[in-house]
Amino acid sequence: MTLFADHVLAVGRDREEFVNRRAKPVTRGSLSFLRRHEWALLGILGLAGLVLGFVGFLEVEGARSGWDAFYRDLQLLVLEGGHLEGTPVPWEIEVARLLLPLVAAYAGLKGLAAIFREQTGLLRVRLLPHRVVICGLGERGFIIARSQRERGERVVVIEKDRGNQLIEPCRQTGAVVLLGDATETEVLRGARVHRARHVVSVCGDDRTNAEVAIRARQLARRRTSGSLTCVVHVVDPQLCALLKTYEIGEHHEEGFRLDCFNMYESGASALLREYPPFGEREGSGEEPHLVVVGLGKLGQSLLVQTARRWATTQRSEERLRVTVIDRQAEAAVAALVARFPQLGRACDLICGDIDVESPEFDRVDFLFDPQGGCDVTRIYVCLDDDSVATTASLKLHKRLRERKIPIVVRMARASGLASLLEHERGTQDGFETVRTFGFLDQTFDAEMLLGGSYEILARATHEEYVRAQTEQGQTPDTNPALVPWDDLPETLQESNRDQAAHIGVKLRAVGGGIVPWSDWEAESFEFTQEEIELLSEMEHERWVAERLRNGWTYGSGTKNVKKKTSPYLVPWDELGEEVKERDRVAVRGMPAFLARAGFQILRLRPRDGGQEAD
Repeated sequence: MTLFADHVLAVGRDREEFVNRRAKPVTRGSLSFLRRHEWALLGILGLAGLVLGFVGFLEVEGARSGWDAFYRDLQLLVLEGGHLEGTPVPWEIEVARLLLPLVAAYAGLKGLAAIFREQTGLLRVRLLPHRVVICGLGERGFIIARSQRERGERVVVIEKDRGNQLIEPCRQTGAVVLLGDATETEVLRGARVHRARHVVSVCGDDRTNAEVAIRARQLARRRTSGSLTCVVHVVDPQLCALLKTYEIGEHHEEGFRLDCFNMYESGASALLREYPPFGEREGSGEEPHLVVVGLGKLGQSLLVQTARRWATTQRSEERLRVTVIDRQAEAAVAALVARFPQLGRACDLICGDIDVESPEFDRVDFLFDPQGGCDVTRIYVCLDDDSVATTASLKLHKRLRERKIPIVVRMARASGLASLLEHERGTQDGFETVRTFGFLDQTFDAEMLLGGSYEILARATHEEYVRAQTEQGQTPDTNPALVPWDDLPETLQESNRDQAAHIGVKLRAVGGGIVPWSDWEAESFEFTQEEIELLSEMEHERWVAERLRNGWTYGSGTKNVKKKTSPYLVPWDELGEEVKERDRVAVRGMPAFLARAGFQILRLRPRDGGQEAD
């Protein structure tokens, strides 16, 4: 079976390459061909020019030696070639004296570009500040750079290894690649980090990424406007959650925002968004029964996020049935329940300690009850090895084919098997129920990566604002800010991000704090009326300071975006109740906003500094 899976993968890669070749526009394919073979073509053209020139000079000089003709031929490279006035010029020389200087000039320019490429890149960075700086050019860094370039962003990549084979492909996307150590302040300063919009660090280990964040924070103090968002990858999910909690809840610094992400948490979120675990068969009378094959880091994140969705979206108290298959499923589930106690209350967890490469898995008896019935509604295969995952999914498909149960397979990239399945899905004998999820492509997609905690909080705040204003009868005509997030001007998006970054400051004022989310009922947290009023006033003061910092001034009447005037740049007590209510709505929504980003509010002490809360 493994050999068959390997064959499927190989065929899939060949098929994908064939499909991609046919799908590419002719011009793009031609440019790609020229780029790959430019030196070979240059050599052929140069040789052709030399041969033509040599033949031509033999005809003109007649009695002269071949060595003399060859010497005159070489002179054509530097726009020389002897005096031919009064002598018919053969067509061979006409072609050669045009072709050879062009070949020589092109080769010279390419050589100079190669020698001064890094200096040219630095010049480009200085003259045209780049919005995104990526530290680390591994597979993850390359995917991010390519994704950002496809979005039209200007990108700088910092890579330490001069022998990295991804440097040239990255440059071909239009990104500037600078060679150096991203943990050194001078290297980051040369990349103009203090003028960038985002810094993304996806180096090999957590320590290096943390060093990059520290240096970026120091350089961000040179900013005169806006904020630098530093996104760093943290391998350990628990450490990632703690760092995010500290940054949002405890550390607030003007001009800098640190956002950590974990590829397994982000990947699980993307996977569930693309292939929802339940809800597709509502009204059919079927209760969802999920199967998760592989309980590594991705499988664990998938299970926890699925359970939370079930607990927060279902009105009934019925538990979600989940069968977990792993070599050590029972031990892994026990550890998860210890970290998330409500996981056991939200789900009916059925553990199967089965090796996916064993004969026991081949029989897939865990999918059927003693009577041979099967009520499984969706299967997620979350194995790290593509070949093993493919084999496991094909085994499941073989037994469940007639039941039309969707099988979602985690693959490193959206290629190989994915392209084969897409082609075969519509055929009579195809893998119509098997779907693939390109883990790296989806997880390190630009929009997914840069949509971190602050972005989630900012979007949630804006959505709540739009909802409240719409209920009051406002429309986009009367309030231009009532548009989807992607249509919101950058200045207003940044204002929402600043508001999200200020949440920790507000919570500390009322004796509260932020901890990693673990309570399914965290969204039900409520502030007292006194606390709502205090936090609303703090939000207004933050907003006024932000507007004044960005050049706004007080102006009576209605707000004028072009002139940067607003009638609301006044103390809290001078505001009307309708305007005050906007800030109150944002404060009331904080528990729900934080829960969306993976946090919850915890009362640490009374606001007046009394005894710590029980």
